[in-house]
Amino acid sequence: MSSDVFQGYDGVIWDYDGVILDSDEIREFGFVECLKAFPSHEVDQLLAFHRENGGLSRFVKFRHFFEVIRKEELTEERLSQLCAKFSSIMRQKLESKSLLLQCAIRQIQHNHQMGRPQFIASGSAQDELRVLCKAQDIDTYFDGIFGSPTHKNDIVAAIIRERPELDTWCLIGDSINDFHAAEKSNIDFFGVRNDSLKTRGNRYLEDWQ
Repeated sequence: MSSDVFQGYDGVIWDYDGVILDSDEIREFGFVECLKAFPSHEVDQLLAFHRENGGLSRFVKFRHFFEVIRKEELTEERLSQLCAKFSSIMRQKLESKSLLLQCAIRQIQHNHQMGRPQFIASGSAQDELRVLCKAQDIDTYFDGIFGSPTHKNDIVAAIIRERPELDTWCLIGDSINDFHAAEKSNIDFFGVRNDSLKTRGNRYLEDWQ
C-alpha cells in the first residue's frame, strides 16, 4: 500500500467503527446485552440488520427492532434508556488502544503530518465517539468528530459545506451506508473490510487490517 493512500485529496472523511476501530464484535455484544430479555431469534434478526447497515445509528437500530421486528411501539423514554445502556457498555469496552486498526492509524497520522484536513462521520453517538477518540489519543488528528443522532448523509454534507476551500474529498468506510453518504455528496469512496464493497466507489483497500 502506498505511503500516501489519499494523495490528491484535499480532505478525508473517515467512518469509525470497523475502519479506525475493530469494534464489530463488541457492538454486537452491546445489542445482545441490551436486548437479552427478548427472544433470541428476534435479536438475531436485529444483528443481521445491524451487520447490513453498519453506518446507521443505534437509535435507528433499536427502532427497527421494536417497530419492524417486534411490531410494537417504542417510546422516546425507553429508546433513551436503551441507548444510554448501550453507550455505557461501549465506553467500558471500546477505550482500549489495542482495538485501533494500525493501517488506519498510520494513514491518519500521515494525513495529520501533511496538514491534510480529516474528519470522522460515524453512526455512533457523537458524545460517546468523542470520549472514545480522546481516550485512544487520536482526537487531535481530526478537524471534527461527528456522530448520531445526526444522519451520516447530513454530517458528510455539512463537513463539505463548512470547508468550501477544499475541492477534492474522499470518504473511507466499510458499509453500504458509507458508500451512499459519499455518493449523495458526490465525493469519492474507498471501501475497506467488506467484500460487498469491492464493486462500489473508486477504490477498495485489500489489506486494511
